[in-house]
Formats: sequence, C-alpha cells, structure tokens
Amino acid sequence: MHCKVCQMELPSDQDVCPNCHPSEQYASATELQSPEETQTLPHLSTDEPEGQAPLPLESYHTVPAAVLSEPIAAVSPLAYTDPTQYPLPSAQPPVRPTAKPLNVFLPLLIAIIIIGSLLLIENTGVIYYAAVAHPAEVNHTNAALGTISAQATTRAQELSSAQRQINLSNKQTNDAIAKLDAAPQTLYSSMTSIPAIINDPLQQNTYLWDIYQDRYGNACGFSNGAYHISTRQNNVFVPCQTPIIPSVGNFALQIQMNILSGDEGGIIFHADINNDRLYKLSFGVDGDYSLFTYVDNVGDHAKKVQSGHAYDFHSGAGQMNQIMLISQNNTFFIYANQQLVTEIHDTTYTNGYIALFAEEEKNTTEVAFSNLQLW
Repeated sequence: MHCKVCQMELPSDQDVCPNCHPSEQYASATELQSPEETQTLPHLSTDEPEGQAPLPLESYHTVPAAVLSEPIAAVSPLAYTDPTQYPLPSAQPPVRPTAKPLNVFLPLLIAIIIIGSLLLIENTGVIYYAAVAHPAEVNHTNAALGTISAQATTRAQELSSAQRQINLSNKQTNDAIAKLDAAPQTLYSSMTSIPAIINDPLQQNTYLWDIYQDRYGNACGFSNGAYHISTRQNNVFVPCQTPIIPSVGNFALQIQMNILSGDEGGIIFHADINNDRLYKLSFGVDGDYSLFTYVDNVGDHAKKVQSGHAYDFHSGAGQMNQIMLISQNNTFFIYANQQLVTEIHDTTYTNGYIALFAEEEKNTTEVAFSNLQLW
C-alpha cells in the first residue's frame, strides 16, 4: 500500500503515512475499487406523494464509473467588469425640512400688546407725576425760589445800606483827609488809626468782586483764601473791581499784594470805566513802581506821571507786600510796607472808581490780593 500524498510505500500493517498525515486513514490497495467498477446513486425525487412508500431499487439509476471518473471542467472566472461603466448614483444633499411659516398676524399682535403696555405704564407715570410728584416739586421749587428771593432781597438791602453807609463815611473821610496837614509818614499813622469803611479779607466774594475768565485766559476769581487776577497776553493789564466801592476823590486804600508769577500788579483809581480814563499805580516783581494816566484804551496813548524804585518793597515772586495809597486833593502818597515810597501831585482826574489789576509785559502774570481796607 502506498501513501496517496507522497506515494511512500506503507507497511502492510499500517494504513497511516507517518510523513504526511499521521491521523489519516487509508484504505488498503485491495479495497480500492477499480475505475471500471460502477457505483449506484439513489435517484431522489420530490414528486412522491406524502406518505407513499419509497420506490423499489429498480428506480435507482446506475451511473457508469467512467462518467464519475471524468474530470470536472474548470470553471472560468467571472469576467472583470469596469466599475466606471456602472457608476453609483451621486450622493444628493439631505433635504432640509421647510419650516412652516408663522402666522403673520402673531408678531403684529405681540407688538401691539407691548406698545399698549408701554403706553399704559407711561400714562400711569404721567398721571402720577401730574397729580402727585409735579405739584410736590413745584411747591418745593417755589419754596426754594422764595427762600432765594428773600435772601437776595435781604442781601440787596444790606448792600444798599452798606453802600449808603460807605458813601456817608467816605464823605466824612474825604473831608477829614482833605483837612489833614501832616508829614507823609505822620499822615499814614493818622489814617490807619481811623476805623476803615470797608474791611474785606478777600477770602470770599462778600463785596461782589468781578469773577470771570475770557477767551484769552485773563481771569478774576477767588482761590486759596485770596482774590486772584491773572493775564496771559503781552502788554495787557486786567482790571477787576466791585460796584460796592463808589466813585471817590479823597480816599485811602491799603491792601496786601503777592505777585505769584509774572511781572506787575497794583491799583487803579479815579477811573472813568466807560471812557477808559484812569490812573494806574503799578509795582513790579523787581520793586520798581510807576504811575500812568490813561486817556483811552490804547496803551501807547498813556502818559507816565512818575516811576522809580521802592526800596522797602520785597522783590521777587511769591513775596507779600502791603501797599498803601492816600489820595488827598490830587496829591497821592504811596507807601510800601508802611514806608513812604513817593509823593505825587497830578490834576488829570479828580475822582472815580477803584479797581485792582495784574499786568503782563513779557511773562504770564498772576497776582493774589488780600486784606483790603478802605477809608
């Protein structure tokens, strides 16, 4: 007997090839049928009625062994089909479901409801304001205005009374000054021993001093417990005054002056404001003084009456100096820190208003005034 795989001859007592398949069973050569032998296969039929006895053996066909031994024809593989000849259907985008349109009247209805609610709220507020809040505000405002009006009336009466008192006192002072006949230094002591008509610390606007600032930066106002006058224009002086001080002829004025920065400051007197006619007494930061008469608002038309140096003046920016001016029958006595600077006689103007000023020649100037006294 031989192995069907490797054709190795097997011993007579073995039917398993030890080289190929040890577990495979082989039939003996004598048991193999020859190709000429025939095999019979049963013929199965599905036409037999249910329950019928199987067909007799004669119904089985005998298949010749030669037919069984014929080799099976090789099946040719399927022909290759190009997939591009039968393209797949192109993918279509998913269809978005169409939203059902809203009722067009619903937004309109909502808008009408909202507007109606707002109008109702507004009308309620208007009704409340008209019926409750506004009358209360009106009453409160009327009360406040009444208080302000009463205060203003009282203030006006006080100022009117003060101005009448100033006029009366000034007349008395004017007469007293006119009759004074003493040496200039004695004149100073005599004047300061008399009670002043006006004592204004210039810490607040008690006497209605000018408060303003123009487009050039020139200004008058109260700051840090003093009355400040500043100018930012070359060759310009800025006057500031109060309507409480009347037009005077004979008077005495004493004030503290501090040139914080810049060039000059001083006193204007016997001024006709409407026609720009005045005297201007000026002290520079360096201690120089000058007296000019102005005939109009053109600086070149001004006339210098006198100038010089005040040796008792504290020169330098930020220095406090006390200036005193006594006008007696058109003779002007000028003092710095209680010491006589000069005595000038001029008859250009005999009376007028008083003001304070700051003047810039080349540098931005600011002057602080305080503790004004007027006799």
